[in-house]
Amino acid sequence: MMEKEKTFVLRRRIVWAVILLLFPTSVFFGWGTHMATRQIQDQIGQANRSSLQLYVSTLQDEIIETEKFLNHLVYEDSDLYEFTSGGAPQTLETYSNTISGVLEEGFKNNADLTALVVCCPKTETIYVKFNSIILYTGLEPEIRAMARQKMNARETDLGWYLEKGQEHHYLCRMVEQNGCYIISFYNLSQVVTNASIFYEQRGELVLFTRKEILANSRFLENHNMRLDYDFNGDYYFSDKNYEYIVTQEQFINFKIALIEPYSSMNNSIRLLYLSPVLYVAVAVLALAFELFYLRSMLFHPLAHLVRVMEQIQTGNLHVRLEGLRSAELFKVQQTFNAMVTELVNSRIKSYEQKLEIERSQLNSLKMQIRPHFYLNCLKGIFGLAQSGKNAKIQEAVLCLSRHMRYVMDIDTDMIPLEQEIKMCENYIQLQKECECGSPKIYISVDPKASIVMVPPVSLLTLVENCVKHATTQKGELEVKIQVRMLEADGQQLADILIADNGPGFPPDILEASRRDGMKQSSIGLRNVIQRMELLYGDRCVFRFFNDNGAKIELMLAMDEIGEEESG
Repeated sequence: MMEKEKTFVLRRRIVWAVILLLFPTSVFFGWGTHMATRQIQDQIGQANRSSLQLYVSTLQDEIIETEKFLNHLVYEDSDLYEFTSGGAPQTLETYSNTISGVLEEGFKNNADLTALVVCCPKTETIYVKFNSIILYTGLEPEIRAMARQKMNARETDLGWYLEKGQEHHYLCRMVEQNGCYIISFYNLSQVVTNASIFYEQRGELVLFTRKEILANSRFLENHNMRLDYDFNGDYYFSDKNYEYIVTQEQFINFKIALIEPYSSMNNSIRLLYLSPVLYVAVAVLALAFELFYLRSMLFHPLAHLVRVMEQIQTGNLHVRLEGLRSAELFKVQQTFNAMVTELVNSRIKSYEQKLEIERSQLNSLKMQIRPHFYLNCLKGIFGLAQSGKNAKIQEAVLCLSRHMRYVMDIDTDMIPLEQEIKMCENYIQLQKECECGSPKIYISVDPKASIVMVPPVSLLTLVENCVKHATTQKGELEVKIQVRMLEADGQQLADILIADNGPGFPPDILEASRRDGMKQSSIGLRNVIQRMELLYGDRCVFRFFNDNGAKIELMLAMDEIGEEESG
């Protein structure tokens, strides 16, 4: 028993194919978008880092210049030396203008230096010089307080240090000369402000240590932002929403952070972040639309086609496909309807052929049940009985019973040629036993002819025709059956010849055979020809001719017949 072939639902396969195509495409698109976004982030981070490094380098140069200036004052400037060496209060009044000019040199090309302070504990005098580029005079009380505190402490801090005033943080450097102190102050809040004014620095600068914010703390408070002092990479984001991108650099004993808006300044970046979600949303909508379109243009027509085919399987051949609109499906509709119509016509034709075969079989039976044939046989048997030839009576009865069983019990359309020839021999033997003549039969059959199939009572009818019409000849009647297997153009042919040594066919019969193929001949011959044509179509050919008697030649294309029988 053959296993049932596995089937699948086309609609599900199409849906899964679209989904399986959409999923890797979405993953690839999302990955590509992520990589593109990351590359843009890296470029922005590198640009900000380079900008911050350039600013830090500029600030570092200012610090170095200030350091050089302080060393110059301590070791080389004679005016400052005389000022710090004086012991009377009038010294400050005497040298104030001179010292002002000396300190003014420290502010050249340096807008970030807030003030230079000279403190003399011996005279308890403090001289403050502010940067004239920026109005810093509002910071004087705060700076004087820090300078006085340092003067009273009489301690010198090594290197640059951070100092916290009442309101601001300062970066300071202090040097000593003759017991006096020279201090430089950088107001870090103003340093941040100057970055955008003088250096066109974009974004927000925040100066901070691990413990506190030195400058621009209000910005962090307003945006609820925290900085990571220990971060040493290129950049990081302020929060999960990527609101700000932060780069930071170490500067002396604190860090400088450059904070720039990321998402608000780069709406295209935000759109790029959302693009995978938007793509999936658009893909889902497209999938829904595609499925709706496929449902109306493909799935419904296919379902209609399946329903029509199911009705055809139940035997309803009057249904047809209708309403398929697309060009491809409309062509399927036309072809399908044409095939159904052809199927209906074929069934009608097949039914008509079956009726014709049944009529032919009926005619054959009618032809076979001829009263005169059986009366002659019975008459012959009666004569044998009168003569006391019991053995011949037994043989005649056996031959007659075999003959009647063969012609009466046939229920197939095709029988082997060998079986048909045996019945021809039985028929000739019956004629001999009933003393209805002494016909002889000669049979020559190619061993390869075992594959030949013929309609029952076909060759027997032709042999009976020979016996019936050739008995008027002088001498014994001879009937010859010859079967040869031939090959032409790669096709196997069966050549069947039925011949007698009688007077042959009358001219009008031969003319009729050439004109209409014996369609108007006797019932027996016409019946054989029609049955052959119904079963073999154009693969059989009859030829009627005279050659020292009547001859009937039948050619059958065996390969095609064999294929038809196997199908």
